Amino acid sequence: MNTLQCKINARAPSDLSNALFIAILSNMTFFVFKVLLYKISF
Repeated sequence: MNTLQCKINARAPSDLSNALFIAILSNMTFFVFKVLLYKISF
């Protein structure tokens, strides 16, 4: 039981950082896409 708890605790931060990384990455791609559209139209 104790080792299971440790495994869960060890995994949780990495899952959180992965979610954060994915969110930042998608925001950046959206931003780059908008900039490219802006540059194409002008």
